[in-house]
Amino acid sequence: MKKRILAALSAAVLLGSVFVGCKHGQDEKPDGSGRNSDATTPASTEWSYDYGDLNYGGKDIRFMTLDYLWDMYIYLDRDIDDTDRLDAAVYKRDRLIEEKYGCKINVYEQQWNWSIPGYANEVYKVLASGDDMYDVIYVPINAQPSIITEGRLYNLENIRTLQLEKDWWDNSINNGYRIADNLYFASGSLMLQSFDSAWAIFFNQKLINEYQKNGEKTEMFFQYQDDFTTAERNYGYFSITEFVFIPATEQLQIVVRYNNSTLEAVKKDYGLSEAPPREAGIFDVTVVKTVDLTPDDKSDNDIGEGLSKERIKPTAHKFVTSGIYNYCRFLFDGVTTEDAEGIFVDFYYKDDVDYEKLSYGTLCVYSYNKTNVPCTMNSQTKRAIENILKK
Repeated sequence: MKKRILAALSAAVLLGSVFVGCKHGQDEKPDGSGRNSDATTPASTEWSYDYGDLNYGGKDIRFMTLDYLWDMYIYLDRDIDDTDRLDAAVYKRDRLIEEKYGCKINVYEQQWNWSIPGYANEVYKVLASGDDMYDVIYVPINAQPSIITEGRLYNLENIRTLQLEKDWWDNSINNGYRIADNLYFASGSLMLQSFDSAWAIFFNQKLINEYQKNGEKTEMFFQYQDDFTTAERNYGYFSITEFVFIPATEQLQIVVRYNNSTLEAVKKDYGLSEAPPREAGIFDVTVVKTVDLTPDDKSDNDIGEGLSKERIKPTAHKFVTSGIYNYCRFLFDGVTTEDAEGIFVDFYYKDDVDYEKLSYGTLCVYSYNKTNVPCTMNSQTKRAIENILKK
């Protein structure tokens, strides 16, 4: 029988709810609780979830996650000696959980080598092995969708003790997460990634016409590429959190993210008296498509003599801020991949735009020798288009 596992929701929710999702050989009561516990908790502690006398008798609850992920806070347990207030709160929470439910939280952190696909492959190996190594795994589904298609995840709605009807769950978002009427992911008040990584897209008349013609069969794809700048001169300045090619409409859509430290870097690099404001237009963002003029001879590509270049400017954009991050979604029309050697996104500071000069940052979004990964519109985008078609 295939082993199935919980997809990570958020640290706080996981540590408060996963224990009733994993039985560990105990007899459950109808309300989801287990055997009686002698564990006590301070009277001042308020528990949002009431699991009665649930006790795991010292069982290990095993988490598999990353030791680092960009600049996100992903830590499930911390050291008692940490002086950081958030670290200290995480430590206190975990010890309370262990005391109240008679369990031991063990976090197994995998080394982050700037490769989501690499980690996703390790997750898949663990699941495919059939070994009972972990109870909860952080799963980057976008990098290994077969984890879903092979039935290796639980439908969260079948885990009644998650209490998905509670106010702290965002069901307006969760209802759009369903796949074949199953809920494998859930978002709540503590889950900022629902906004950080939302796969919404621009749609214009061309895309509406294509959707009206082909519906969910509308072809869309992306590739696994480096998602942030890694050169010494611009390390981490820019990242592309999402991008999608839509061949039928000859469109490319991307989401660019940079944080306030990038604006501070601009101040330093250009000798400005203050950092640029957090607003649209600080950076000139264009797409560069290269075509191999001598496809039978790749030796002249490195020096550029065998490549032609076409620069494409955005048709539309939308800028928003969230915390320390700045996001801008761009729509580029007239982008085709059939004859492309590569497709790149160039970043220039607005007061230093010279396309003959080296860009301030560059990221690749398409390579002729990389695999295209199919994707689809999310339910919110489809509903928005369908509402327009009804008018």
